[in-house]
Amino acid sequence: MRLRAPVDRPARMLWQIRSDGEQPRVSWRPTADWLHPDGTVLDAADVERGTYRFVGHARELGNPPQWRADAAPKLWRYNLHYHGFLYGLPFASAKALVQSYLAAAGPEHEPAEGWEPYPLSLRLANWVMLFFGRWRDATLADRTFSERLWLEIRRMATWLSSHVEVHLMANHLLENAAALALAGVCFDGERARVWRTQGLALLRAQLDEQILPDGGHYERSPMYHQRVVYLLIALANTGDPELRTLVAPRVGAALTWLAEMTHPDGEIAHFNDAATGIYPAPARLLAWAQAVGLAGPSAAGDRSTWRLLPDSGYLVARSARGHVVIMDVGEIGPAHQPGHAHADFLSLEISWAGRRFVVDGGNFEYESGERRDWARGVEAHSTVFVVGEQPLELWGAFRVGRRGHPIGVDARSLGDGAGWLTAAHTGYQHLPASPVPRRELQWDPLGVVRVLDRVDATAAVPCASQLRIDGEWSLHRDSSTRYVFQRGAERAYVLSSVPIEVGRCRHFPRFGETRPAHLLRCRFRSGERVEWVVCHAGAIERAEAWQGDRTQSPARDPQCASRS
Repeated sequence: MRLRAPVDRPARMLWQIRSDGEQPRVSWRPTADWLHPDGTVLDAADVERGTYRFVGHARELGNPPQWRADAAPKLWRYNLHYHGFLYGLPFASAKALVQSYLAAAGPEHEPAEGWEPYPLSLRLANWVMLFFGRWRDATLADRTFSERLWLEIRRMATWLSSHVEVHLMANHLLENAAALALAGVCFDGERARVWRTQGLALLRAQLDEQILPDGGHYERSPMYHQRVVYLLIALANTGDPELRTLVAPRVGAALTWLAEMTHPDGEIAHFNDAATGIYPAPARLLAWAQAVGLAGPSAAGDRSTWRLLPDSGYLVARSARGHVVIMDVGEIGPAHQPGHAHADFLSLEISWAGRRFVVDGGNFEYESGERRDWARGVEAHSTVFVVGEQPLELWGAFRVGRRGHPIGVDARSLGDGAGWLTAAHTGYQHLPASPVPRRELQWDPLGVVRVLDRVDATAAVPCASQLRIDGEWSLHRDSSTRYVFQRGAERAYVLSSVPIEVGRCRHFPRFGETRPAHLLRCRFRSGERVEWVVCHAGAIERAEAWQGDRTQSPARDPQCASRS
């Protein structure tokens, strides 16, 4: 790939594709309008003034924009070249911006990111969905503009067709496939049939591989799962019978998985590379799926539920009272592409009465550096770990070398929404003492999470167990092993079996955004055990009864084994 880059350039390959006066022949009939693909919609007035905000950072680019934006981080420039901001504009404004882009960023100008396959795929999809979907009549009525746009789409699809990202795979290759399929079904003619055929072939192979049997995307990121759901609905919305037949059976399971990984505040959990506000919220995706005529998840209603997502490796427990716990007990991602993985084995998130309580470190950026390294590392997560060591060999911004695997995952329903789980992982077995962290979790839908942590090893090693509490909750100390948290009218407790070290820390719920959090940490040695009991105020009596009582653990209950 690196050797071919200097000679394999868009201008060199695409010069022969010239305007011949041909007009696009649009053949699709979308079922519904196209949903804005971004979680945060840029204000049209800001865009008119030349202000663009992506991944938490605003920049002044002018009008027309300085499309290269060389000083911005790569992910920011990627977002600029996606052209998702066009959805919030009227046709005339969107057309003017695209015309300025064609003049400044076509293949003959070769901007650094605009012709990379990933941003090109998103821009190609957005252009066909908007200009030949939502604004079809207005686009075709402007013969000069539609002819120029059609020329650029031919160039983009031709370039993409020979540059699909088989070297990266995963969500990149899925985006390439979806863009080719969307362009292929949008237009009539031999060129479009070639794009459609290639896109469909890639989609058949990649959807079988990337969508797991439990409905989750194999990169185990709730954020990228949102994007995959968006693509599935978009492909069904084209009206192409073959595409709809391909994706429709997967949409229900994918939406159900997304619903499970959504907190009561309506936003996703933050395991692996995940952040709020990048893609449409789950409720918007569900509403769009329904508008397109696709089946969504069945509502849980007022039932409490306990569910293990066995293929993606997440435990989700929900209470009718608005309490939720989600725990990571799975692989970090596909073995051949773990670029979006974090060292979050056995990590958990908790919401009480609809408000987030125990949080994940999140993700600030994709640029290499201290914040990226910290967010991927084990200490950014609410988990148990060996002090000073990482269970994954993390390097670069998206690389993982040595990595561990989950072992001994056993989840049992105890009836009425209650449940028990135990899991461990092999992330530290490269160390001399071969430490194995283990976490046992017990859940009562009244609002109690009991966690028992230990590390088994052949020699003594220093260990720690920690919880990160959202900074919106104020902290009050009852004793060295008991803390009270208050947020508005809601109150919660954290009890522990050993003294708690309390400090201030940070978390990144959105790209480019840092929020304060409380860090609760218990230190211990391998072979010892740490117990946490985390509860909503309405279940404090149950929590106090559980604390320290090993007879309450299903691991000690022989009758529970029959309920495995």
